[in-house]
Amino acid sequence: MGQFVRALGLSAILLATRSLFAAEMGNLSTIQTGESSLTTVTEPKDVARVRIPLRLTRFEPIVVQNAQGTRRMEHKAMAPVPYTLRATINRSNHFYLADWHIETVPMKWEKETRNWQVEIKVYKRYGQEQELEEFIGTHSIQGRLLGSDKLFTLEAQSRQQFNNKRGSPVLLLETGSIAVEKGNVARRTP
Repeated sequence: MGQFVRALGLSAILLATRSLFAAEMGNLSTIQTGESSLTTVTEPKDVARVRIPLRLTRFEPIVVQNAQGTRRMEHKAMAPVPYTLRATINRSNHFYLADWHIETVPMKWEKETRNWQVEIKVYKRYGQEQELEEFIGTHSIQGRLLGSDKLFTLEAQSRQQFNNKRGSPVLLLETGSIAVEKGNVARRTP
């Protein structure tokens, strides 16, 4: 998308000032562009990453009717889905998991003791193309990192239930060793 915008901007400038260039209308072959204007920045390979095992259990509203015909709304827990987030240790990461947007924000990193604190922000995604988001809540995790110098696994246990404005459960987030170690691997989006 960024390359398209750059190319569109370059075309607009050329068309607006075509008298300054010795180029025919529609012929841009004589214009030299630098490589840096169309390249993407990649992350260095030596950045340390952390695997954060978590399990998401969403709740669905159901209507229950008793023998007298009285109806009431209950929220039923659906099947939990395990994920393993692969986050970079030194900056925020965004993960898009089904109807959820998960953001990890590192808060504290002690390299000597390998203690790491991260804040997880949860957003619910809506819309036909899931372009709308609603902030659900945050959850802070602190634990010890196990592993080598470049790939760690967070060892911590935490559990947080997020509720809607009426107090009904929306999502149960379990992290660390409570969650299943094996699951869907979620990598950050660029």
